[in-house]
Amino acid sequence: MGNKLLIFNMKTTMNINDVDKFLREIPSLPSNAIVCPEMVYVPYFINKYTVGLQNVYFNGSYTGEVNVSHIKNMGINYVIIGHSERRRYLNESNELINQKVKVCLENNLKVILCIGETLDDKENGKTNEVLKCQLDECLKGVDSSNIIIGYEPVWAIGTGKTPSLEEIEKTIDYIKKICHNLRVVYGGSVKPNNISSLNNISGVDGFLIGKSSTIVDEVRKIIEVVNG
Repeated sequence: MGNKLLIFNMKTTMNINDVDKFLREIPSLPSNAIVCPEMVYVPYFINKYTVGLQNVYFNGSYTGEVNVSHIKNMGINYVIIGHSERRRYLNESNELINQKVKVCLENNLKVILCIGETLDDKENGKTNEVLKCQLDECLKGVDSSNIIIGYEPVWAIGTGKTPSLEEIEKTIDYIKKICHNLRVVYGGSVKPNNISSLNNISGVDGFLIGKSSTIVDEVRKIIEVVNG
């Protein structure tokens, strides 16, 4: 695997024509790339790339959710947990996220745990306080190296805005002091026009890419810069 992880979170914006274009124009991906498509499209991706899920739920009969015990059977090893959009729009609490982290680890899945502060948090100087609370509560009772921390400032997701390189470096250093030995990837408007600068930040173990994940040329450019 390459030195840095590239996690492509495709969210829910691609239609079947977009998926077909992606599969045709990117026949393979490097070993350090993980593609996380919308659940309905997973079967199209599973035999071509390393695939992760955008969410998971518990074992049992829960209509519309993804049964965690079935995932490994499909050859899926990664799951994104606690993305800010699920926290904000689906009211996922740190307690629920903690339960999801535990059940994923019990089923030998690798967790990409998302954390991040809002603009109000940042402007009020509460970034570190908020991140520590999320980490403490989401990782309560957890001791595992199968966790990747995805630091995504909520105010930078899909906005085209990013913190300064110095801010990102300092925040990732802070996270690593709390989460010893865990890898930390950065997300939040990661694009071809800023990937070179982001790639030079000390301590960054990779990137969690959103919108650019669905654009073939941008995927290629990001891979080219990071894997250089």
